[in-house]
Amino acid sequence: MISKAGGIALILVSVGCGLGSFALFRGYQTVEEVIQSAERHVEREIVPAMRSWDPDRWERLWADGLRESLPDRKLMIRRFSDRLGPVQVLGKANYRAIRPAPAGMGAKSVVELGYSPQFTNGAASLRLKLARIEKQWKIASITLGDPASTKSVSN
Repeated sequence: MISKAGGIALILVSVGCGLGSFALFRGYQTVEEVIQSAERHVEREIVPAMRSWDPDRWERLWADGLRESLPDRKLMIRRFSDRLGPVQVLGKANYRAIRPAPAGMGAKSVVELGYSPQFTNGAASLRLKLARIEKQWKIASITLGDPASTKSVSN
């Protein structure tokens, strides 16, 4: 038989474990939640950037490693703008994956998303790799090309 003090202690331990489990569960994101978060970032930040093609706006979106590897990134943005014009419709992602991030990136994983957006000057294929670095999504890789050919501009 459990004493009154023992019963109260058992209840407190049970409540504490339950609250701890709930906190642990709430801090955990499923793969689907991570991918959906990346897709929301694309809608909120990258789509407006593809409408304006403003190099300064894009500058805030690059991961540091990509920024360093693309010294001519403003020229790349100008080429995208000249060739495609503003994005009209992004559509839903037709490719979604999550992969481990390369060492030294500062992220645990990279979300890969593929789209077939419509621009003013025609259709294109878009492939993004997004890394969550310091609670912000950053572009780790971008490939934007003509869906009818293998020709593309990429990092």
